[in-house]
Amino acid sequence: MNNSRNMINGTDETGFHYYEDRVNSVVQSIGQGMKVFSVPMPWGDATISAGPYMDFPHDDSIYFGIKCAREIDMPYSVAVDIPDFKTPDPVEAESAVWLAIAASRVGLTPYFGCMGGLGRTGTMLGILAKVGLSTAPRRILGLRLPFSRGGDPVDWVRKNYRVAAIETTEQEVFVREFDVRWLVKMTRSLR
Repeated sequence: MNNSRNMINGTDETGFHYYEDRVNSVVQSIGQGMKVFSVPMPWGDATISAGPYMDFPHDDSIYFGIKCAREIDMPYSVAVDIPDFKTPDPVEAESAVWLAIAASRVGLTPYFGCMGGLGRTGTMLGILAKVGLSTAPRRILGLRLPFSRGGDPVDWVRKNYRVAAIETTEQEVFVREFDVRWLVKMTRSLR
């Protein structure tokens, strides 16, 4: 099977299923679904979920929805209207990530999602990972943790969420250069 993104119908090496409509140049995910994983925070691991926003389980007693695509018309807790294959407004991104961190601290599970759950979703997760990698304790009971401070947030997202996440060079640069100092300060205050 051809694993390139130019296929008509198939699955790439990450398990992402594609159906490409060459007439309209639209790539849609087919059953990619939600993924749940943990991001290190000062108080321990925060449970995060992400994927295509269409898969968001609308249960406000458990989930906090961060809609990362302007073209999606569905209920949300926070919207960051990011154009496809682009980066978010830095102020909107910072606010949404802060609200996701605060929601996580009170027991809700943030759900980040765009159309396919890769580029825009991955970009927002990269900012969250950068905060987590900057605030996670280096040691617990004298043991060095594998996610100790630092590390590349783009690599972290691709390892812990989806290999194809953060799709463009512009998104990679945005995540790596995003200033998380205020978010780190506020996150540490939640211990």
